[in-house]
Amino acid sequence: MLGQRVSLRAVGSPALLGSLTGTACAAWLGNSRRPHHRCRRVICATKMAWYQAATLPESHAIMKSVSLVSQKGGAGKTTLAIHLAVLAQEGGKNVVLVDCDPQRSATKWWQRRATSDLTLVTRGANDLSEVLEAARSDGYDFAIIDTAPHADVAATLAARLADCALIPCRPAILDLDAVVTTVDLVKAIRKRAAIVLNACPPARGVSAASLTTDARRALQGHDLPIVPAAITQRAALAHALIDGHAVTEFEPGGKAAAEVRALWTWIQANAQAS
Repeated sequence: MLGQRVSLRAVGSPALLGSLTGTACAAWLGNSRRPHHRCRRVICATKMAWYQAATLPESHAIMKSVSLVSQKGGAGKTTLAIHLAVLAQEGGKNVVLVDCDPQRSATKWWQRRATSDLTLVTRGANDLSEVLEAARSDGYDFAIIDTAPHADVAATLAARLADCALIPCRPAILDLDAVVTTVDLVKAIRKRAAIVLNACPPARGVSAASLTTDARRALQGHDLPIVPAAITQRAALAHALIDGHAVTEFEPGGKAAAEVRALWTWIQANAQAS
């Protein structure tokens, strides 16, 4: 069982490599920059193959993990990571959101969040192996990892340690040109990966916008799966984050929430099929 949630701000403490409970938790809190009354639950856990089963003790479920990776800034990694993590939690998954981006955008969103239902770990990519190991040991079902752009070494490490890499890409020519760097990265380490079109223009009638259709056609040349569910650029996705919500909480019946649900359904189906 996991104890009181805390926010990981420090790194390197041996106490953080296991469950943060009792004396170990109290010892870590002494180094926390946040006031004690605002401390929340945090954990860490293992590198588990999404596509290759491992032999585990029966007491541990197989934790799935996905890294959102893009060498281009502004692709929407953090936004998708947040919305997916909350949606997974709503669906009954025990989820940890790992913020490996030095900008700490996911952490700042989490600090604005009124509820303490979602676990967040704020650590650098160099600590990710320990984070994943501890999370699996603590019984987490899913780890969603937000990564930094323009960081070849860190992005490669995050992609390598996760079971699958999800590559957000906007349907604009500069983004389509830039995505090849990330595609080459995941292919070089033989990582299972997929591309998701993000921030797409709204569809016209029942058909996808022509820009999205053209982008999907162009991305097919990279020989990676393209998620059938594209994410449209909608105000609700951004407005929800202002006070620490996700779009499925902010506007659960809206089109943006439906698209995020479709993406999460695809991720889960591919995880279970592996």
